[in-house]
Amino acid sequence: MNIRILKPSRKRLKPGDIFVLQVEEGRFVFGRVIRTDASMRFGGSWPLIYVYRVFSADRLQIPPLEKGNLLIAPAIVNRLPWSRGYFETVEHRPLQTEDILPVHCFHSANDSYYDADGKELSGRTEPCGLAGMHSYRTIDILVSQALGIPVQEES
Repeated sequence: MNIRILKPSRKRLKPGDIFVLQVEEGRFVFGRVIRTDASMRFGGSWPLIYVYRVFSADRLQIPPLEKGNLLIAPAIVNRLPWSRGYFETVEHRPLQTEDILPVHCFHSANDSYYDADGKELSGRTEPCGLAGMHSYRTIDILVSQALGIPVQEES
């Protein structure tokens, strides 16, 4: 795995929470919790996150986080990235309308497209993620691939 353990937390997530993950020494990648109630077709309420194409050597120096500058497509994740310490929440900023994509699109294996609530969409809208539950391992793979870093086996 490329993502490094930072600080485990079981703190309740809120839309607008900004988190960091680290794949390279001295380089933090920023993400944001957009929703905490996404259900797709899994049932339950899950975090919908954005991971941005912005970096900093200091986890507390948060660059502008713009919806048009995503590193990977939006993803629905379980809470393991935080409880295991791969994502560290560093700040909370209330979300504004301009922070959120108008549609969250997820492509399923049957070539259908769904939104974060599991409603079928008439077609694909970009950015379009995979219709599946992600955890720290799949986020590690997606981020590593997006950054051109070889994917490391889990240790």
